[in-house]
Amino acid sequence: MDTTAEEPAPLDGAKLLDEAVDFIKRFVVLPSSAYADVCAVWCAGSHAYGAFQTYPRLGFVSDHPASGKSRAMTINGLLACKTKTLTNYTAAVLVRWLGKGRTVALDETDTIFRTDKSAPLMQAALNDGFTFKGVADKCAGADDVAEKSIYCPVMFGGLRKLPPAVMSRSLLVYMEKRKPEQKIDSYMARLHDPQGEAIGQALGDWAGSVAMELASVWPDLPEGCEDRNADCWWPLFAIADVAGGSWPERIRNAYAELTEGVTAEPEISPLQRLLQDVEAVWKTGDRIWTAELVKRLYALQGAPWKTWWPAEAAPREMAAMLRPAGIEPRKIRIPQLGPVQGYMRCDFERAWGTAGTI
Repeated sequence: MDTTAEEPAPLDGAKLLDEAVDFIKRFVVLPSSAYADVCAVWCAGSHAYGAFQTYPRLGFVSDHPASGKSRAMTINGLLACKTKTLTNYTAAVLVRWLGKGRTVALDETDTIFRTDKSAPLMQAALNDGFTFKGVADKCAGADDVAEKSIYCPVMFGGLRKLPPAVMSRSLLVYMEKRKPEQKIDSYMARLHDPQGEAIGQALGDWAGSVAMELASVWPDLPEGCEDRNADCWWPLFAIADVAGGSWPERIRNAYAELTEGVTAEPEISPLQRLLQDVEAVWKTGDRIWTAELVKRLYALQGAPWKTWWPAEAAPREMAAMLRPAGIEPRKIRIPQLGPVQGYMRCDFERAWGTAGTI
């Protein structure tokens, strides 16, 4: 009797990616199927990100609250590699979690990156940790310093756009509020988390089994995919090519759809946008009180401020955004109001002259 154990059949990467897409679509409404394909491939690659010299961030962003960003992060977090979600963190906490062989998920980035004093350090860590060479210094003993790797997959969600340097290292999913006719399953963690985790585990097993192949494959890049764009998309092309089936074509179609019309022009930062809009609404006079400035910004056609700033928090949010430009609210006197908090035009004029570099 032959007792030789049969070797298990090799995992089918293409089939597992199909299952991941189906799972995502059950609970999340995305702008198109191309985004679901990108999310599935990104999650698979997070289990073998060490095979690549760069790994892009996956960002769920929107100008509107309640557009499904947190749910998208939750569902994709089940599929990605040992996801650790951070919601209230500092630069020190973030750096400690980066580089631990896990996917780091950052929720509420619109709040953290707008108000936390360590936001510049967090931005630097996210930028440096995009590549396998990314390290952060840490104290080692009384008078020595050691390097710590901060390279790992990162996903994030937030109401506003992040600084351009972070966004250029990211695959961005632009979320919109779900319409009544767009039906999805109701997500229940106790029931659905094990299902997602099982798919994620299978993705991890497959990615681990082909890690050497992922590290050595040289995928054909679409025309025009170069520089930072290539750094972001190369891993996805490699994963799709190794998975086979329809995936090499699907991920290249996704690239064409998601990058169509995107130019190489750098996007302005939220602070630059705010300075430009203040200049646009500042009609006359050498001073303006805070409530009036907020009112004018809210009324500005096409401006995001009413969405980004809740009315009760607008003065504080605006002050926090202006602080890096050296602009602070001060007590001013308005004839019809008396002493109130506001801003002086002279404080803005210097910033308006250098807005392009902020």
